[in-house]
Amino acid sequence: MSNADTRLERPGFRQRFSSLAPRVAVALIFVPVLIWLGIRASWGLWLLLNGAFLLAITEWLALSRAQGRKVQPWVQGAGMLAVLNTGFCPQEMGFPLTLVGVAMVIAVARTLRPPIAGAGADIGAALFGLIYVGALGSFIPRLISLPSGPEVATHYLSVGTAAFFLFFLMTWATDTCAYFAGLLLGKHPLFPSVSPKKSVEGLIGGVAGAALFGWIGSRTFAPFILGWDAIGLGATIAVVGQLGDLVESALKRDAGVKDASSILPGHGGILDRLDSLLFAAPCVYVYLRYVVL
Repeated sequence: MSNADTRLERPGFRQRFSSLAPRVAVALIFVPVLIWLGIRASWGLWLLLNGAFLLAITEWLALSRAQGRKVQPWVQGAGMLAVLNTGFCPQEMGFPLTLVGVAMVIAVARTLRPPIAGAGADIGAALFGLIYVGALGSFIPRLISLPSGPEVATHYLSVGTAAFFLFFLMTWATDTCAYFAGLLLGKHPLFPSVSPKKSVEGLIGGVAGAALFGWIGSRTFAPFILGWDAIGLGATIAVVGQLGDLVESALKRDAGVKDASSILPGHGGILDRLDSLLFAAPCVYVYLRYVVL
């Protein structure tokens, strides 16, 4: 096979940037709202995250049904939200006890619902969704609850708020830089069997962007993390986030859909925007909680 056969097709300039305007419009609306709510750390942030994840759960349920799985939406949705919200009150045993309890309820609910054929696959899919959306998602609000010790200082923000913003800054930098690097320079496919449009150049651009903006964050509003540590953390979560993106792409391809939904112009669905965040959030939380703080 020649090099030309393994390279990405390069559409025209106008076609490549056709989705840019709606993507920018969504960002201009959403980003200021998230920053404002993050600074206030109010009930508004709780409502925003729960609303976003409720839509993401709805999209995941649709993907599951498209794959032929029989899941009970009310049991599954309530269970996912229960696990998600352990992130807002992260007592030591709250998360595992809630996760185990909800998993048991989901498994029993499907077992008692005929027909019994396919119950194993249905329970497996339901428990995966519980972990994928609920458990991984719970690390996003858990960031804002990070403790502030007397030896840790930030500029005007609590440690949790600064960590929350640093996380979003690095993940958004990953997505944005990967998007533009892929559009402008992308030639070599990254994993064409899962996501044909992703390129090696896009991945490199995302890693560079996350590392750069991680360093900027450490020098401005998050001085509790050293510059080189922020660079390494940014590069790491850029790779992990791209893996999360590929996982969601595989789920959509298996379900035979292009996007989880069309609720966000230029972006697809809420789950399409959360896919990289779901994988990156636990990495950022564990590093900041147990290494930096």
